[in-house]
Formats: sequence, structure tokens, C-alpha cells
Amino acid sequence: MPALASQATLAAIVRRLDPAAELIGCRRLQGGVSATVLALDIRDGEGQERRVVLRNHGAADLAWNPRVAAQEHALLAALHAAGQPVPRPLLLDESGSLLRTPYVVVSFVEGDGVAPADPAPALAARLAAIHALPTAALPTAALPPLPRRETQVARLLGESQADPDYEEIRAALAATEAPAAETTLLHGDFWPGNVIWDAGEAVAVIDWEDAAIGPPLADLAGARLELLWSHGGGAMAAFTLRYLAASGVEVPGLPYWDLVAALDKLPRLGAWGLRPDAAAAMRAAGLRFAAAALAALRAG
Repeated sequence: MPALASQATLAAIVRRLDPAAELIGCRRLQGGVSATVLALDIRDGEGQERRVVLRNHGAADLAWNPRVAAQEHALLAALHAAGQPVPRPLLLDESGSLLRTPYVVVSFVEGDGVAPADPAPALAARLAAIHALPTAALPTAALPPLPRRETQVARLLGESQADPDYEEIRAALAATEAPAAETTLLHGDFWPGNVIWDAGEAVAVIDWEDAAIGPPLADLAGARLELLWSHGGGAMAAFTLRYLAASGVEVPGLPYWDLVAALDKLPRLGAWGLRPDAAAAMRAAGLRFAAAALAALRAG
């Protein structure tokens, strides 16, 4: 994660956004495991105050995709132009002149931050809506060349893993061809924390740096594991059923993508700043999730 910028640097970023504006306050926002995320309060030349969000990408994001900031900025522009509930991109800077790593500035989406006790209905509806969006409906000039999820899986399988608990997952995936499926736009990291909540409604989807093109089940699987961790198995099952009903996506390939989600997320738990007891509980739950997917994959 990048280090926090100085007040002078943040003020310079605000002036780059609007030469007549001044920085009047800032605070760090929750989340941002691989990026620093700040809310900046600014006052324009006419005395009007507003809030924007600065997302400064770090080494982990850049190692996965050196153009991650440009990709996120372009995708948000395309989605916003198509009327999708996402922040509006305001500024992209890859120059390194103010911050050493690329950053984007986007609009701040208001919300009370309180997710409903049962987030499954809202999450399922929002993810199904993302997957139903024809990429042809997005402004083609603004749509960036997104990575293919299958290519990312091949890279994931090629990474070294020190923990033998994941070798069975890796071997099963390496021996299995990815299920054939139609592809669509994927968010890449869809979970309750990447949704802006207001009065129990999912009013916007944020953090699109992991977006890709691939089978909808790839997004579903990742969201399933995240919901298992945040709300338990009942919420995961309810979300899955609601998503499948809303999307019409067929489920046979889900065990494969559940294993991909497990291999993608479990080794990274240690980098998420979790308490040791919380990380241990999530790891145990994730391994049970993977074991169930392995059994289903082997059963055919």
C-alpha cells in the first residue's frame, strides 16, 4: 500500500483537479488493502464545497496490472456514461510527478454505510445487473482492453505457493479445463465492502481495479466466499440462489470457479491486516469451502 501523501501534495492534486480549488480537509477511508483511499474535502473558486475520493494504487495492484489506474478510470467513464451506479471518474495521473504510483480521483458517493442484516437480495440483484450489461452498450471509445479471467487463472496457477494446504486445489484446477461459458463484464472483487449502502440499498459499486472479461460464475464464486466470511453459510446460500434466479446463469461450472476463488483469496489473507484469530477462522472456513468444491468437481 502506498504511503500517505503530505498535505502539500494533496493540495497540489486538488489544484490539478481544479486550479481554483483548495483542500480543506482529508480523511482515510476504510478498505484499500492494495491502494490508499482518501476522502478529500475541497472548496472551489466560488466557495462551493464538495468531497472527492483519491485512490492511489500500490505495488500489489501494479504488479498484477501496470495500467491498473488507467483501466479503472476508463472503465468507470464507460460505466458512468452508460448510466451504471458507479463513481464518476474525475482525474487520472500516471505521471509520477505528485505521487510515485498512479492514482485516480473519483466522485464521492453518499451513503450511510449500513448494509442490511440480510444483504443477499440486494447483492444478488446488483451482481446480476452487472452481468446483464451488454459490453456493446458501453461507449466503445472509453472501454479499456480488460484482461480475460481465464488468463488470470493461468497466471494464478503459475505462482509459487509455500502452503501445502493449497496444492490439492492447484492440482485439481491444473487438471481441469475451465468450463465453457458465455463471457461478460466481471467486477472481479464483488463483496459487501465494495458496495456503497444507503438505507439498506446498494446505491453504487466501487473498486473496479480487478475488472475482467470472463464467465459470470467467476464473479459469483468470489462473492460466495466473501459472503461466507462476512455473513456465514446461510447468507452465501441465499445469495447464490437469488443470483441464479435473477441472472439465469447455469450452475454446473460453479465448483471450478469456487476453487479458483479459494486459490486466489486464501493465500492473501495474511496481507489483509486481520487479527490472527479472525484470519485463522477465515482460513478454516475457506478450506472447508474449497473441500466442498473439490468434492463436487470430482463427483462430476
